[in-house]
Amino acid sequence: MRCSLDRNIPSYVVHYTPNVQRRKILENVHKREQMENVTWITEYDKEVITYEMYTKAFQADHLEYQKRGQDPNEFFPHYPLSPAMVSLQLKQKEAFRRIGYGNAPFGIMFEDDAIICENFRERFLGYMEEIPSNWDVAFIGQGGGKRIKEVKEGVHWYLKGHPADRCADSVILKKEAALKIYTHMEAHKVCFNPDPELGFWMKVLSMNVYWLEPPIVVQGSQNGLYETVQPLHSRFIDQTMQVRSDMVDILKEVNSESM
Repeated sequence: MRCSLDRNIPSYVVHYTPNVQRRKILENVHKREQMENVTWITEYDKEVITYEMYTKAFQADHLEYQKRGQDPNEFFPHYPLSPAMVSLQLKQKEAFRRIGYGNAPFGIMFEDDAIICENFRERFLGYMEEIPSNWDVAFIGQGGGKRIKEVKEGVHWYLKGHPADRCADSVILKKEAALKIYTHMEAHKVCFNPDPELGFWMKVLSMNVYWLEPPIVVQGSQNGLYETVQPLHSRFIDQTMQVRSDMVDILKEVNSESM
């Protein structure tokens, strides 16, 4: 697929505002990579979500789980949905809305611990020129260690059977796909935690989902940069998952600015 990657390709970072240090680090990384069209989605922090907001957007009960026929997600149980997961889900849903109603042909959604690789724009452009034209959603991060087991030489994109979610730390969505996901979430409400919810709708909507190998994004909460939010799932922590050689310099700059 030929596409134009320039500074106007929209990126959306779903961000929990108390994580001030994360934002400073990512803003430094984005500046180094000349990513200028970055929107920080700061609405729906867990502290401001009301019961009315929850009941309007979610239908998370055992009957709904059975109706949807989805197996429990390996990271989190189906229920109860924690305040943090409710917040993240609403932030991601807002990202889907903005991409779906935006003017660009596709957009990128990042979580706020997603560290992009060096020379990201050039590598991203090169890979997007290779992606099959039938793609709807593409995952470009390491996704909690979810990788393609049998990689073929010279092949970077792999079509995944459903469920095809790979953790939503870094996801590319075509405008049409994002709009379909958003409108279905809006019409039928949210049932699951963020990753299986996205996986469910990609499956129901028969979307073509591709995973990138090698990944060009890692999660700082899974490679030792940040404290993990998954202390009971330490098997997903791998400090060898690094995509930048300048993180020490970035941390020094951010820390000096904070003094």
